[in-house]
Amino acid sequence: HRVSLRIYNLLAQLVAVPVLQGGGNAAGGESLENLLLTCNEYTAYWDGKYSQTGEDVASGIYLFRLEVDGKVLVKKMIVRK
Repeated sequence: HRVSLRIYNLLAQLVAVPVLQGGGNAAGGESLENLLLTCNEYTAYWDGKYSQTGEDVASGIYLFRLEVDGKVLVKKMIVRK
């Protein structure tokens, strides 16, 4: 399955692309952007920083967008410090 996972702020600006933490046949540390993954259980990691600047994001509501084989799921998440 083709899988992408992205995190956005409420202005729909891309904040970060989490990395894969291993599982199945995939190597850990790969950016979860258009990866080909088998059916299995995976863990994604995001360090709470903007990918472009490396600065910590502010506390608040963010959106994550998971796309698997062209099907999209968008959910809210809260970052608390």
